[in-house]
Amino acid sequence: MNDESKIDINKLLIKPVYIGLFMNILVPAILLGIVYYIDKNGGQGRGLTSDTYNIMFWALCVVAISEGAMAFILRQKFFFSPMAVSKETLEDDLVRGFMNASIICYAFTSAIAIYGLILFFMGGTFETMVLFVLISMIAYQFIRPRYGFAKKVIEAQEKFVQEGHFYQPKK
Repeated sequence: MNDESKIDINKLLIKPVYIGLFMNILVPAILLGIVYYIDKNGGQGRGLTSDTYNIMFWALCVVAISEGAMAFILRQKFFFSPMAVSKETLEDDLVRGFMNASIICYAFTSAIAIYGLILFFMGGTFETMVLFVLISMIAYQFIRPRYGFAKKVIEAQEKFVQEGHFYQPKK
């Protein structure tokens, strides 16, 4: 527990970290295994022409890097916006908000691996898939919540509560 706070940081981090590992490490690794199997057994048919494929490759590279940056921006926005509905439910609301914000950010970074899968089926190589999985994993490393980050989020949320700023659901 944090010295100044009664909120258990481990309780806050454990589920989001495991879900992040599943979404950004295990799922891309499984996809990579499937692509490897297909590639080694010659199961891939003809793809796009070289010029069209190159355009798609670079376009998806730009999209992948943009999504990684967007996940980082959304991480800051979501985690440092009010999450608590009331002072009494601060810890529960923080755990729920932390989980929801994490999953949204993880979805952005795990989509990057999907782009590699799409490129593979468009005529790409196994190495292209590996590149996109690596970009996905690197983006995950930048956005995954860590202990120090969680402490800053708790401090920010406690400050919001003290100032009377609470989460207002959109209607």
